[in-house]
Amino acid sequence: MGKIDAVICEYIADNERIADLFNGLYFQGERTIRAENIEDYEEKYPVKCPTGGKRSKRTGKVRYRDIVKKLKSGGSLRILAMENQNQVDYTMPFRCMEYDTMEYRRQIDHRIRENEKNPQWSNNAAELLCGVRKTDRFAPVYTVCLYHGKEAWNGPRSLKDMMDFGSDSDQMSRYFADYPMKLFCVNEEQDFSCFHTELRQFFTMISCQKDGERLRRLAKSEDYRNISIDTAEAIAVVLGWSDPKEIRMKYEEKGKGVNMCKALEDLLTIEREKGEKLGIEQITNNMIWNMQQEGIELDRISRISGKTVEEVQKILGNK
Repeated sequence: MGKIDAVICEYIADNERIADLFNGLYFQGERTIRAENIEDYEEKYPVKCPTGGKRSKRTGKVRYRDIVKKLKSGGSLRILAMENQNQVDYTMPFRCMEYDTMEYRRQIDHRIRENEKNPQWSNNAAELLCGVRKTDRFAPVYTVCLYHGKEAWNGPRSLKDMMDFGSDSDQMSRYFADYPMKLFCVNEEQDFSCFHTELRQFFTMISCQKDGERLRRLAKSEDYRNISIDTAEAIAVVLGWSDPKEIRMKYEEKGKGVNMCKALEDLLTIEREKGEKLGIEQITNNMIWNMQQEGIELDRISRISGKTVEEVQKILGNK
């Protein structure tokens, strides 16, 4: 997992934000899911040999989901999961289905083990065969794929989109068992008012990461006058600013949040100065390479460029 993905996962994994994410995407912002009903859940899945049945054995390999939580509500259990993408993945519907299947496999295996500890079977031979009782039920899984890349998502949005039905003259595509993916493309959205935490400010800003002028207008708006350090740092990382720690060091006030307008202007200045410095260094390097091509001695190149002999040698060696 890259730095940006890791920061987004850490930021959204907060229970208040997870509740807000699912409420926004599934319930149009209505507070149906409550943070106090959400708990951490095991995010890794041991990979098993594909032998099927109870004899499947672990291979020693492990697969990880980006975020997995369990929701206890109304006496039932639900699994909330999020997959985080900053690049288009043309297998994403299958990946989401595979992760969901691994979760169901884990639940079924756990139930089988529990049933074996308490072998109170009915006369139903099918229960003995599969290890699951007729009345056993499992926790449903709800997976969101969060895409925050700069480019438009041009990949499949369901398992059906990955299939080749040919001319479909027999119309068999109508009977295909599809697996739709809940895809949330931040860069396709304009209105994030369905979110009630600072996910709204976070998603709004990264949705226009290619539009510097709009970023400046947003940063000057009332919404960004007093945002939390966590949100400000997450925004800084996603937008690729050089050192988001500058925010915490310079703009955090006791009992207050960050004025994003001031932080943004200063961080953009840092980036501009960094670019200007890189431009000057590139000009110097080109001059050194040209002097070498003219046969000028190393000591003289060093004196003219203001670089040490070792620095000149390193520049020439990197050409």
